[in-house]
Amino acid sequence: MADAGATTSTEGSVGPTLSKRIIKTLKMRFQNYLDRSTPFVAGRWLFLVVELILYSIRVYFIKGFHIIT
Repeated sequence: MADAGATTSTEGSVGPTLSKRIIKTLKMRFQNYLDRSTPFVAGRWLFLVVELILYSIRVYFIKGFHIIT
């Protein structure tokens, strides 16, 4: 007689759910993006400076930064 508590080969090989696979894929893509963008230190600082200049121009024309931005 077969043991009632034994598992079959299909029960033991259940993989991750669809949502876990999607989350893992998204995490891997995001990490890949971070890994590719990290070496461009000058480009990131330049982007920050441009954003600060644009924000400053916006504050100047609105006449204040106390408005929710």
